[in-house]
Formats: sequence, structure tokens, C-alpha cells
Amino acid sequence: MTKFQKILKEIRSGAFHPVYFWSGEEPYFGRKAEAELLKHVVDEQAKTFDEIILYGNETSLDDILLQAGRFPMMGSKQLMVVREAQYLFKKDKAVQQLKNYLSAPHDTTVISFRYSGKPGAKIKNALSKSQNIIYHEAKPLYENQVADFIMTLFEDYGFQADYKSALMMTQLIGTDLSRAEHELEKLSLVLKENEKITPDKIEEYIGISKDFNVFEFKTAIAEGNLKKARQIAWFFQQNPKEHPILMILSILYNFFSKLYAYHLSKNKSNRGLLAKELGVNPYFLKEYEQAARVYPMKRVSRVVSVLRELDLKAKGMNAGSAGYEDLMNELIFKVILSS
Repeated sequence: MTKFQKILKEIRSGAFHPVYFWSGEEPYFGRKAEAELLKHVVDEQAKTFDEIILYGNETSLDDILLQAGRFPMMGSKQLMVVREAQYLFKKDKAVQQLKNYLSAPHDTTVISFRYSGKPGAKIKNALSKSQNIIYHEAKPLYENQVADFIMTLFEDYGFQADYKSALMMTQLIGTDLSRAEHELEKLSLVLKENEKITPDKIEEYIGISKDFNVFEFKTAIAEGNLKKARQIAWFFQQNPKEHPILMILSILYNFFSKLYAYHLSKNKSNRGLLAKELGVNPYFLKEYEQAARVYPMKRVSRVVSVLRELDLKAKGMNAGSAGYEDLMNELIFKVILSS
């Protein structure tokens, strides 16, 4: 269970902190947590009176903290949701004000600040040390982290799932975490709780092919399977907008760069250290082990050079009249048939 999952679990159980401060360059986590607070802090019949939504560019921290000191009108708690909170903390005075409030917060008030972007060190240092605040700063996820995130979403929705299903979802959403949740909401309408999500169900309900997607293409290339790679490439060519070649090249470049690091690694006997060194989920190590037998280190170097060359061509440099099909064919033959 991740730290963020633990926070959501506490909120859902009714164990609230006086203040929450959501920040960082990935807005999904703040929006998700805020939605959970809106769902759980104030009873439905009291929401009109005890739930307040404010915007930092339309109010002041003085007014927010003044309201925070009041008692709820109908329920046991009042919730104050403050969006665009970055407008409130442009001066050090505001940080000190909130820090003073945290020393003795009102026990019937919950305040949630949603700060767009990355706060400065002064804000973080002043706020993150108090026991009365949950301070969460979310960094953007890299593509190779998204599948793990989707696995936590599956768990959050009460689904069992295999990792291949998470990889298929990753192809659809990229790094758009809100879209991942949207797709899970759709699945939750048609699947039972604790029902296992499989690639077949992803294909049926979300529409991503379990056999013809960028991760299966990468696997075919890694295995040196020319026939399968050509079949998937042909499928891509029918709808190149959904399978952009720059994305395909990026995934392959990332894979072969890590395969090069695998060859150089001295941690092959320790799978935990090896996965950490490569920056991959241990689930993928078998794929690297198999690919290393197909692509020795010298061959990997040549493949990386080919991928760089094709990346330039895909961006229109020295490409001549080559189109999507030409570049895909060149990719397959130059990589799989490289020696």
C-alpha cells in the first residue's frame, strides 16, 4: 500500500487530520483526495451549511482561518476546500499564519488546500513537520511508473488484475492518471467486486487489443520474432494516429537503453537490486534476461543507434518521402535483422 493509499484509507474510515495540503506537478492526487474529503467529512444533510468551497484568488488566508475557528452549524465537522491555494502563499506572512494555526487547530474543522505546482522550500519546510497536517507533494509519473500506479488503482477499486492488463491500460492513457481512473470507473459498472481483470476484459470493455499493442510489439522485437512484429506493425498501420511512431520509438529506446544497462550490471544475481538499478518492476526482469540472449551488448549498441536515426527521420530530418509504413518496416528489419 502506497503512502497516498494509506491517506485515502484514513479519510474513508473517518480519521481526519485538521489540515491537508495537496501540491506538486501531478494534479491527479490532490483532486482525488479532495473528492474523498468531500464525500466523507460532512454528512449529506449538512453539506449546504458545513461544506465550503473557496478559491485562493478570490479570498484571503485571514478569512479562511477566521471561518475555520467557527463551529459547524448542523453536523459534527465543517469542511473547507480551498482550490488554487498558491495565490494565498505568495508572502512569508501567510506561511507563518498557517503554521500558527497548526499549533492549535480547531477540532471540528477540516481544511483542504490544493496548491497548483511545486511549492517553495519555505512552504514545505514550514508545513510538512507538523503532526496536524498531511502534506503531500506529487511528482509527475514517468511512463515506466504508470503500470504500477494502475495496479494500485485496481486494488483501490477492489479488483484483482494481472500486470499485463495494467500495461495495456498504460498504452491507452500514457501518463494521464485521471483518464486511468475514468476507465476504471467504466469497468466498475460492468464487473463485480473482486472479479479479476484480464487482458480479455480490457479488450472487451475498454477496446485495447490484447495481442496488437505497443507492449506486444516491444516483446516481439525483444524476442527477435520477425513474423509477429510484422503482424503488429501492419495492425498499427491501419490506424497510425492511435499508434504514433514517436511513442513506439520512445518505448523501444527506453527498453534497449535498459537492456544495455542490464548487460553492464553486476547485480544479475540479486533480482531486487537489479530491478532497482534498471528502474523497472521486477516483473520485467525475465524479459530483459531473454532479450539479452537475443541481443548481445554490441548488437544493443547498434540497435540504439538505429532507433536514434529513426527518431530523427520520424521528426522529418533526412526522411525524404518515407512515411509511417516505410519507417515501421525499416525499424523492424534494421533492429531484428541487425548483426
